[in-house]
Amino acid sequence: MITGVFLLNLLACTAMKATVHLAQIEEPYFDATEAGAADLAPYEYTLAEQYRLKAHEEWGHSDYGASEDLAKKASYWAEQSLKQSKYGAQDEGAEERFDLIEQIEDDESLLEDAEGEE
Repeated sequence: MITGVFLLNLLACTAMKATVHLAQIEEPYFDATEAGAADLAPYEYTLAEQYRLKAHEEWGHSDYGASEDLAKKASYWAEQSLKQSKYGAQDEGAEERFDLIEQIEDDESLLEDAEGEE
């Protein structure tokens, strides 16, 4: 009897956690939609959208653990799509390329100075 009550409480807790995570998806997803992420960050936005739909589907089938995991992924990708639509894609090599361009320009000016002295 006690085991049954414990199990029932555990299932209810799992269902509530999944429901909370489902509710928490909506704000970042709505913000991403409003920011135009479907066009500006289509990869991230599509992932958020599909994880969100699948989380709701799993919740409907009472698979609360899977629903919670999918909801967390949906929130993450919704936030990523919002960031990318606001600030653009991150270009990790941009600073190195900028430094190389400056170095090449400096080298070219040194060559021009050397040729002018001849």
